[in-house]
Amino acid sequence: MMEQQGAQTIDIRWPHACSGCLVAFVGFSLLMWAISQPIAGGVAVSVFALGIAVYAVRRKRSEAQAEVDRDKREAALPELRGQLANADYYRYIEGFAAKYGRCSECGFHLDELPDSVAPQGPKRGARWPYDFPVEDIIKLRDLLSRSGTELDCVDAALLVSTEADATASRIFHSRITRHAPRTAADYIGAGVLEFDEMTDQQRTRLRELLLDRGHTMSPAAIDRAIDEARTENELEAFATRFEDGSLTRTVPDVGALSGTEFEELLQRLFVAMGYSATLTPAGKDQGADLVIVKSGRKEVVQAKRYAATVGNAAVQEAVASIQYYEADGAVVVTTSSFTRDAAALARANSVRLIDGEELERLLREYL
Repeated sequence: MMEQQGAQTIDIRWPHACSGCLVAFVGFSLLMWAISQPIAGGVAVSVFALGIAVYAVRRKRSEAQAEVDRDKREAALPELRGQLANADYYRYIEGFAAKYGRCSECGFHLDELPDSVAPQGPKRGARWPYDFPVEDIIKLRDLLSRSGTELDCVDAALLVSTEADATASRIFHSRITRHAPRTAADYIGAGVLEFDEMTDQQRTRLRELLLDRGHTMSPAAIDRAIDEARTENELEAFATRFEDGSLTRTVPDVGALSGTEFEELLQRLFVAMGYSATLTPAGKDQGADLVIVKSGRKEVVQAKRYAATVGNAAVQEAVASIQYYEADGAVVVTTSSFTRDAAALARANSVRLIDGEELERLLREYL
C-alpha cells in the first residue's frame, strides 16, 4: 500500500506477522481436529508447521526491512541537516531537542499519528522511541517543510534525537574534562563528582570517553570503580561534619565570610541535611555554585551572600543552570531576602528559595 504525502511517497506496510499468525491459528485448529481424525493428522501437522515457518520467515524479513529503512533514513540525515542549516531552519531542531531531549522507554505509537503524516514502517503500531508530543512533532515537520526540505515526522524525530544526543554528549564531556583528568581514575572521579547517580547512558558515555582517551577498561571494572569512588566521596563528606570548628558558624558570622567561604558553609549545611553536595569550579559554574543530590533528586544551588534584596536575576541564573547540569530543580540561598517578583518567578519555575531567616534556622538546627 502506497500513500502520497505532498511530493514524498511513503510506503505503508501491514505487518506480515498477521498473516503468519492466521496460518498458525488455522493449523492449530486443524491439529485439534486431527486428534479425532487420525488419517488427516499428517496434513494438519504439516499445515501447522507451515504456518509457523511462514510467520518466522516473514517476521525476520520484516525486521530486516525495518533495519534497512532506518539505516537509509540515518544515512540521509547529514543532507537534511545541511539543507535545514542553509535555510536557517536547523535552529528549530536545536530548540526542540533542548526542550524535549530523547527518551528510549516512553513515547507514542505510530498509529497515534494521522495516516496522512504517519510514515509507518514494517512494524505498524510499534512504539516510537521518542518523548515528543504528537501535535508538536507534526507541527515541527510542517515548520521545517517551509524551508523547501522534503521530510516526514520520522525524519524530524531522528534529527531531534541525534541533536539531543550530540548536545548531551558535549555537555557530559565538558563537565568531565573541566576537572583536567589524566588517569582513568581521574575521569571516573570527575564523573562521580558531576553525576552522583550516574545513569546507564552516562556510564556508557564515560566508557566511550575513557576509550577515546586511550584508557581501556571493561564495563564491569568501570562500574566497580564508580561505586568505590562514590563510597569514598560519601565518607569524606561524612568526615567533614566532625572537623573541629568547621560547623559552628551562624548567619551573624556570614557577613565576615568571602563568597567562597559562604559556598563552603552551604556545602557543609547540605551534607548535614543528608545531601551529597559538590562545589562547582570557580569561574565556570554556569549559574550554579553547588550541586546537591538526595534520594536520587539532583538540584543546583545558587548562593547569594547579599546585604541587599535579591531580585529576578538570581532566579533566572538558577533556572538556566538546571539544563546544563541535567538537574531536577534549583535552590537559591541568600543571607537577605527576595523581592516579590523574584518569589513569583521562583514559584512559576519550581525553584526553592531560602532567605536569611530560613538559613539561620537551618544552620542552628543542623550545624
